Amino acid sequence: MNGNMISFFTIYLSFILSILVGLTGGILLTLGLIFKKRPMWISGIVVLVVALFTFIGTIFFGANKLVKFLEGKKHHAPYSNVYYQNDTTTTAKTDTAKIIEVSGSIYLKNNSPTYIKASSEKSVINKGIEIVSIENTSTSNKKTISLKMNFENDYSGTLILSAYDSNESSLATAELKIKIKKSKNYVIDFRFNQSSDITFIDHIILSEKPQS
Repeated sequence: MNGNMISFFTIYLSFILSILVGLTGGILLTLGLIFKKRPMWISGIVVLVVALFTFIGTIFFGANKLVKFLEGKKHHAPYSNVYYQNDTTTTAKTDTAKIIEVSGSIYLKNNSPTYIKASSEKSVINKGIEIVSIENTSTSNKKTISLKMNFENDYSGTLILSAYDSNESSLATAELKIKIKKSKNYVIDFRFNQSSDITFIDHIILSEKPQS
């Protein structure tokens, strides 16, 4: 069961529980008024208020989660001519990474969130490629990092996503050969090798493979 399924299941349970709690509060209020028992109808009002706030909160949270889920499905991986190549060899971090960063959470083991930062090398930025946000991957592959990106121009080349720990040591890299038209807010998956260990990931850097 992936993160999205767990979230929707939790929302469903909260919705059902809020209704049951509301019914309980209504019964307490009604019986309290009928039998003129003040503690009972006061308790009924309190329970009804709690149920109402829970119900409203569940609706807002569920609607927000649904919108994000549908947006991810709509814009996910619209590119063509994609070829993945994984490399787990350790490489030195370059000094050309852009300081401007975006941040977000990815879900690794046990669907627990891991907070990471993302930045791009100048060569990537100069070609009009921008990382908008770090997205929740729509796949069950825990070795995948999904980025929402803008392409100000048509692009054809190989992008490299490198993962590092807090000590600046390289954990793994994922290469993505891609050809895409000018576009915005598209989610792209970078799939690391299954044997790579990104448990201690701290940040990622987007670079470009030099064209031969």
